[in-house]
Amino acid sequence: MNAYERETLAVSQPQYREDMRQFEQYQQCLSAKFTDIVKALGTADERARIEVQKLLDSKDNVIQDLQKRVEDAVRSREACESLLRDASREKKELEEKLGEERLINQGLSAEMKEKEA
Repeated sequence: MNAYERETLAVSQPQYREDMRQFEQYQQCLSAKFTDIVKALGTADERARIEVQKLLDSKDNVIQDLQKRVEDAVRSREACESLLRDASREKKELEEKLGEERLINQGLSAEMKEKEA
């Protein structure tokens, strides 16, 4: 209907025919540009979503890696503490044994001195 009205107006008002043609070209150009912008925005939104998702995935991987490292460090610390406790206990036992053997040696030395005298 609009096309018919424009054509009728162009026939009845020939002095505006070129202006109407140029206006229609501008209108088509604006419509095409608007369509391009809407498509570009959709593409930009998708790219931004993908980039944000990549960043989130990367952060998740870093967090998981750090959590694993913390768990490994805790296990390592517990193992070291266990070894230290065992070594301390063994040291104490050896010191006690050494003390007992010194007493025995002193006793034997005293006996030998008595026998020599």
